[in-house]
Amino acid sequence: MPALTRCTIGSKFQGFGKKKDKSPNSQKRNSQVATNGDSSFGIPQLCVRINTLQWILGEFDVLEKRIITLLRNSESAREEDFSNGLASKFELSPAACLEGIQQLCEAAAYRIVFHDLSHVLLDSLYVGDPSSSRIDP
Repeated sequence: MPALTRCTIGSKFQGFGKKKDKSPNSQKRNSQVATNGDSSFGIPQLCVRINTLQWILGEFDVLEKRIITLLRNSESAREEDFSNGLASKFELSPAACLEGIQQLCEAAAYRIVFHDLSHVLLDSLYVGDPSSSRIDP
């Protein structure tokens, strides 16, 4: 990653921009899916993934309420089925969605700043002396 990044050392995001060596067989198989190996990390694809995780996160409450309603209306359901056990069914999923959204947002920000806008950032960051680069209020 470029020296100007502010990612922490423990971030799961490190190595995003590094290209992995692929065997010829895997390249041939993936060529039917995408013409560019970097296409899965494009801004539109990252935004679709963020929106999908956000939608899934919102659907957990709806799903949980439907399950509770169906269990209460079911004649074969016991009281303990929906009183104490249901709350633990989805407790890890919303947290995992939020973590995934955070990582995808980091990846999108990194992509925009250091790939898509790198020419603007690096060409104009330290042009001339520091006093000419200051932003006046």
